[in-house]
Amino acid sequence: VFCQAGGGGLAIGTAEGFLQLAEEKRIKFTPRVHVVQPAGNDTIATPLREGAPTGRDVQCTTKISGLQVASVTDADGAINACRETDGTGYLVDDERVWEVQRQLAREEGIFCEPAAAVSVAGALRAAEIGEVSPDSTIVCMITGSGFKDPPSVERMIADSDCPLIEPTEVPQHMS
Repeated sequence: VFCQAGGGGLAIGTAEGFLQLAEEKRIKFTPRVHVVQPAGNDTIATPLREGAPTGRDVQCTTKISGLQVASVTDADGAINACRETDGTGYLVDDERVWEVQRQLAREEGIFCEPAAAVSVAGALRAAEIGEVSPDSTIVCMITGSGFKDPPSVERMIADSDCPLIEPTEVPQHMS
């Protein structure tokens, strides 16, 4: 399971949920929960990958809204919970995130905010470097609508002839 992280709360809840289900014998094994962060906000991913016990404060440079959490808010808990699932951390560049957001919208019909596309960018990164097998079942957390980040919509359609229509321009039909 690839989980985007700003502060780390979603990763904690996901990992702890699977761990509890496994403890209760409601699932046969615990899926690995991986943290994916923009490279410009690496509070959790590298410490998790390198075996550090705690997160780290950073100078946040990412432009991915929603994941601009430069303090260790829930980093330590995310590191511990994900490590218990044998998960690791991945970093992705902002440009790659915007590319994946655009690809999800155009090819899959999934209109998500950039922060949500981070999980998919991380899964693609893991595949590129051979850290997931081709026959793995991969789940990516996609948690927010593209409407949450209007500038990303403009960025997504910048190279297309795709005019935006205001709601007031849509003809109203009588029922």
